[in-house]
Amino acid sequence: MITHDRASLRNFYLETLEKSKNNQILTGLEAQVESILKMHPEYLKAIEDPSILEKDFSVELGEINPFLHLSLHLGLREQLNTNRPQGIALVYQKLILKLKDPHEAEHRMMDILAEILWISQKYQTMPDERIYLEKLQAI
Repeated sequence: MITHDRASLRNFYLETLEKSKNNQILTGLEAQVESILKMHPEYLKAIEDPSILEKDFSVELGEINPFLHLSLHLGLREQLNTNRPQGIALVYQKLILKLKDPHEAEHRMMDILAEILWISQKYQTMPDERIYLEKLQAI
């Protein structure tokens, strides 16, 4: 799902959770969301709350945006599936060997992805894949 509409994206996660609970057939993307949600049971209750659809999350207050977190997982997985930037899949495999935990490896990589995206937004530039890959390789 590619959208810049926050409400649509959040509804997509909520609808996917409902389909999963009702054992309905999921699309490929929905199945990915379901697998990530299973890794993050702490988000299930929050996502089910309709008031969360309009909530703004404050990093300054230590709030974690579950929708952003899920989206970073999805974005990273897409990068790994396409190996873009070139070499990211190898970085991930090495990190799994080092950490012995694929989920923790994703989280470490997502921290850098979030940083690169934040810098890109701040300066209104395209994300620098070279710097991104260098930071990932330094984990």
